[in-house]
Amino acid sequence: MEVKAKYEAADITWLAKTWERIVAEIEYPTKRFVIDVGYHIAEVFLRGRGIRLGSYQSFEKNSMLCADLLTQVVRRVVEDEAKEIWFPSLVKIGLGSAEKALEIVAEVGRGRLGI
Repeated sequence: MEVKAKYEAADITWLAKTWERIVAEIEYPTKRFVIDVGYHIAEVFLRGRGIRLGSYQSFEKNSMLCADLLTQVVRRVVEDEAKEIWFPSLVKIGLGSAEKALEIVAEVGRGRLGI
């Protein structure tokens, strides 16, 4: 797993495990809910690093950082050899393979755009 210099591999793993713990507590999680939770976990992490996302201008400037971080977290889940053990809820919703993860993100995005 290649992690960009600004994020440590341990941080990516911690974010993935945090995402799993939250999703595991939900009885019937929807794909949109799971992606939203992952995105918000990434936002909280970035805010903890001093990156501002509160105003429209700062959100425009930094929103791709959030998307990049979530992409790295999803990659961590997909590439884990023991993903069924460490991330069962995320695998169950479909984030166990790259193709399925892309489908879910595209589906959620289309739903938000009303397409």
